[in-house]
Amino acid sequence: ADLFISIHLDGHANPAARGVATYHYGTGSGVTSTVGERLAGLVQREIALRTGLHNCWTHAKTWDILRLTRMPAVRVEPGYLTSPADRQRLVDPLFRERIVEAVVAAVCGL
Repeated sequence: ADLFISIHLDGHANPAARGVATYHYGTGSGVTSTVGERLAGLVQREIALRTGLHNCWTHAKTWDILRLTRMPAVRVEPGYLTSPADRQRLVDPLFRERIVEAVVAAVCGL
């Protein structure tokens, strides 16, 4: 594979937690996946623009799913199931289609 994209719906103890965040491999001390970081930024921008979800930005992490892949990898969190506002939108198939379109646009923009 040329890219690895994981789409994951999160939950949080605080129902006020909401929005979209995208993660790429990085240590926080300068070591990063350059392509993963660029893809994360494109995915984040496209989803936030196309859906209106609160922008929680991109973040570098050393999670196994990002660190152990041999290709650029991102993990996308397009909303919280524990947020009443996010959940209401996420159960709509047309809204989920906009998320997919945003991811495709980001990949095409690489």
